[in-house]
Amino acid sequence: PLTPILRTIVARVNRYLKKLPMRPRRLIVDGGITQASELVPLQSALSGIPVERQKVFDGTALGVAVLMQSSYRKKP
Repeated sequence: PLTPILRTIVARVNRYLKKLPMRPRRLIVDGGITQASELVPLQSALSGIPVERQKVFDGTALGVAVLMQSSYRKKP
């Protein structure tokens, strides 16, 4: 049931990859959807680029939290 959605996501990501001025050597993915076991192999197969899953799947939220914390510490 999830596979058609994953294929749509993978195809969309691949379109963006083709528009980049340089081909990435690898893709690093994060987010809840990356926990779907089929996503990484599908993306790698379609793009021909190795795909690595982040150890922390909610890396975007973690990055925002780190930035906010560092910004907060700099204020007098």
